Amino acid sequence: MRKTAIFLLILLTVAAQAFSPPALAESARDMEPGTWTGSDGHRWLRFGDYTWRVLKVVVNEGRKEALLLTEDAVDERSFNRDRYDGNDWGTSDIKEWLNGSFYHGAFSESEKSAILTTYYRYGGRYGGDRTDSSKIFLLSTDEALNGDYFNDYNGRITMWNGENLGWWLRSPGFDFDIAAIVTSDGKVYGGIDYNYDLVGVKRAIRPALILNLSSPIFTSSSSQYEVLYNLR
Repeated sequence: MRKTAIFLLILLTVAAQAFSPPALAESARDMEPGTWTGSDGHRWLRFGDYTWRVLKVVVNEGRKEALLLTEDAVDERSFNRDRYDGNDWGTSDIKEWLNGSFYHGAFSESEKSAILTTYYRYGGRYGGDRTDSSKIFLLSTDEALNGDYFNDYNGRITMWNGENLGWWLRSPGFDFDIAAIVTSDGKVYGGIDYNYDLVGVKRAIRPALILNLSSPIFTSSSSQYEVLYNLR
């Protein structure tokens, strides 16, 4: 009986670990402006009001740029408050909020000057070749499935108010009122569960942006962000 209880405890522990987000030290969540690298090689930086995961750093037309995603969710909102407004990211309530209230509240004027307007495809099976642009955006299904950004399901899990929640992507789902999401256990989903991914349902929000690391706020010796320029 004792052996059975121990075995069950081990199984429960393994299961809990399998569906827990990767640990991020409190020092990284509350870090001062700058960068921090975890033992697994993931990199984060503190910018504006949030800690961001560094998904990639590239040189584009001589300018160093970083694609960032908030490590934790920043809010829980509907893609569109009215499901009959559909799943078009370009006209969605969530895009308007991200580039309005969120953008103006999270960053100083100098920080805003370093955030690039990004041009992107909707991405995903149902996204077609539709394109859009904005300062702040959501990842697409293609990006959420990129193995260079996330190692596995566990790497895509995020937290909001102490629990794992699914989070919206910008790609449309299979029907007009369904948008793609990352589920609470890290799966990328744009399926047919009408109670799960309708645009009117509230899901966690993980904003993404592209930061111009060649901006004067990073290259000036007097800038609190000077260390960010050393991202590779």
